[in-house]
Amino acid sequence: MSTDQDTRTGACITPEQIEAMRARIGYSAGHTYEFNKVATHDAIRHFANGIGDDNPLWCDPEYGPRTRWRSTIAFPLMYMTMGEDESAPVPADVKARTRGALSGVHLFHAGTEVEWSRHIHADDRLTYRSVLADVELKESEFAGRSLIEHRHLDWTNQRGEAAVHQHEWFVRTERDKSAERGKHRDLEEASYTQEYLDRIDAAYAAEKPRGAQPLWWEDVQPGTRIPGVVKGPLTVTDIISMHMGWGWGGYAFGPGRLGHRHRQKMPRFWTKDSRGAWDVVQRLHWEEDWAAEIGLPMRYDYGFLRTAWMIHAITDWMGDDAFLWRFWNRLTRFNFIGDTSWVTGEVVDVRVEEGHHVAELELRIEDQREETTTVGGAVVILPSRKTGPVVLPEMTREHRWS
Repeated sequence: MSTDQDTRTGACITPEQIEAMRARIGYSAGHTYEFNKVATHDAIRHFANGIGDDNPLWCDPEYGPRTRWRSTIAFPLMYMTMGEDESAPVPADVKARTRGALSGVHLFHAGTEVEWSRHIHADDRLTYRSVLADVELKESEFAGRSLIEHRHLDWTNQRGEAAVHQHEWFVRTERDKSAERGKHRDLEEASYTQEYLDRIDAAYAAEKPRGAQPLWWEDVQPGTRIPGVVKGPLTVTDIISMHMGWGWGGYAFGPGRLGHRHRQKMPRFWTKDSRGAWDVVQRLHWEEDWAAEIGLPMRYDYGFLRTAWMIHAITDWMGDDAFLWRFWNRLTRFNFIGDTSWVTGEVVDVRVEEGHHVAELELRIEDQREETTTVGGAVVILPSRKTGPVVLPEMTREHRWS
């Protein structure tokens, strides 16, 4: 495909495009997650610091070996930066007849469901398989006709152990239609008093991981509130910091010649900026003018960044000896540059499930407007005074919340 034109607008969701995309169900979802080939101590720390977490369990190479895990372990979401791709490729005939399917139709992250059965330890390597699972036609208030794209992904470590299963879903919308509707056009940019900033600072000062003190299952009851974390006000620096630990989130582009080569392979991922230079469409997370062109008043965050924030709140609460087994969330509103996110939650059930002593949590994120931007939940395996330390679970790949 030629790249000598500005492909800024014009990509449409048509019946033909939908059928072409559905022909790819069962094959690779097409992303490349291998930003880190090995979970080095530095890579683990960079990922955690990139989402604002300094828990020594991930950040201090001398701390992890003293815990029951006997090594540094990674923040639970770090698997998304790893994995040699072993996905089933799209057959040549299918690839030929579906080439360019939905190319240029914008992609918004809408929700995630994850199941873990192993930690990522220092020096681990991963492989992964991804599959396009479903494509649903929906009507969207934001952009009219839209599609929901479902993907299933599995990560396995170098010992052949199933480590993570993830179901993620995205909304695909036409860029022009989103801009025409301008649903968020009248939203006011965040503005803060010193009193509110002092409240944020006080919350940051109070945050700390539980650490080595076990949270016993017998001491947790429904209604128990978790302390939560605050994130914000969101800045472009926060977005840059995330990318320093995360890479480009499945898009293998880069500067200079790397960008040129990527543009030859994915021309619709690139548009010309206000100076007429090529740049990635992903820049709507840090460039206001491009965000406005697809109908948004401001730059905004990544859905997986909010996922990481929710998990940060959980891991601070549960301590070193617990294990995050299941997690889900749904993104209900945009989180714009300048917004502050308050992550809170509470225990809604305490039970024995498949032999594990677990606490189930409900979670939410509210912004400074007191509007909910994300809802979610988790199941955490806790140590028990009766039965002893956590036993790692077997992988089930159940989809309980989606």
